[in-house]
Amino acid sequence: METMTMTSPAGGPSLDRDRLTAVVRRATGRDDAQLASIDSRPAAHRVENMTTSALTHVFGTLTDGTSWRVFAKTLRPAWLALLWDEIPPMFHDQVRRSLNWQDEPRIYRGPLAGDVPGDLRLPELYGIDEGEEHVTLWLEDVADTSVWDLDRYRRSARALGRLSGRWSEARAVEQLPAIRRRPMGELFHGKISNSDIPMLRDDSLWETPMIRAVVERDPSLRADLERLADVCPALVDLYSTLPHRLAHGDATPDNLHEPGPADGKSSGDIVAIDLSYVSPAPVGADLSQLFVGRFESGAAAAADVHPVADAILPAYCEGLADEGIDIAPELVEAGWAIALAVRSVFSALHVGHRTDLDEAAQTELLLNRAAACRFGIDLALRVADRMT
Repeated sequence: METMTMTSPAGGPSLDRDRLTAVVRRATGRDDAQLASIDSRPAAHRVENMTTSALTHVFGTLTDGTSWRVFAKTLRPAWLALLWDEIPPMFHDQVRRSLNWQDEPRIYRGPLAGDVPGDLRLPELYGIDEGEEHVTLWLEDVADTSVWDLDRYRRSARALGRLSGRWSEARAVEQLPAIRRRPMGELFHGKISNSDIPMLRDDSLWETPMIRAVVERDPSLRADLERLADVCPALVDLYSTLPHRLAHGDATPDNLHEPGPADGKSSGDIVAIDLSYVSPAPVGADLSQLFVGRFESGAAAAADVHPVADAILPAYCEGLADEGIDIAPELVEAGWAIALAVRSVFSALHVGHRTDLDEAAQTELLLNRAAACRFGIDLALRVADRMT
């Protein structure tokens, strides 16, 4: 008996049968495919981007019993997110520019997928549905089967270096639709200076039991965060002068899948998903999120900080060299350090959003995030010292 589950998840795609049939036909390569069943479930990945309404696995069977699966990413304007009301009105225009919900569809429509390094690819695009206040990208549902060991970090860093090496800023601006730099100064002088740094300068934060546990391990943390806050405006100015090339923009481990041979694809071993932030950026900037992602989520422990850091910088430089790009490692390190400082260091000690964790688990998460924070402070201050 034919079964059809047509209820759309909250904020997710419309599971219209005719539209989904067209998507599945593209996904399976079968023009005669007929749907026997449809089901869906939200992705396990935490949705924290204001322009992402839902991430949905959609799957089922065909009338001949063949299984199918696709992935739906539903986007919305940032001003429809719950967090919008928490943003001071003076920063609304800045957020609209930096979180443009149309950026990712533009990237998928452009030529990037056709010219990425051989060890990297984008997910297959099966269709785009557009409405006045939503866009749904129908994509390949890419599994992630590999363990995040140091070899995988090296593979990912090298692939990101090759991507940057292959696409100069001039080429990206010319060939990719509406591509632009994302000024780091806007983030630092906006959210960081007006929210994160004032919180770090509030004595009450440092008196909480969890933060006291961090300070017991790292007594100079607060003083060094203060020093970094003082030198960060100069670092942000330096950031804009570094060599810029194309970057993924949010190259966290969660966004770099390795589906393995069972996926049946031969065009690449690493699949880069979540292309919302693809833009020209300083070489090395992608190392920021690659390094910090698993510490921010709690998937990596404090003992992993230096082994991961030691693995990814030389691998990224090798990727640049693979594409014939020779840039001094100190410049790559500077791009990494400043991106890491601004995007992650000043917010590392805030774990209150993890209401899914009890106090003990929040404390463990905080200690691991603080270890990555300490590394980021030292890296950025080393770059700052080289400036003087």
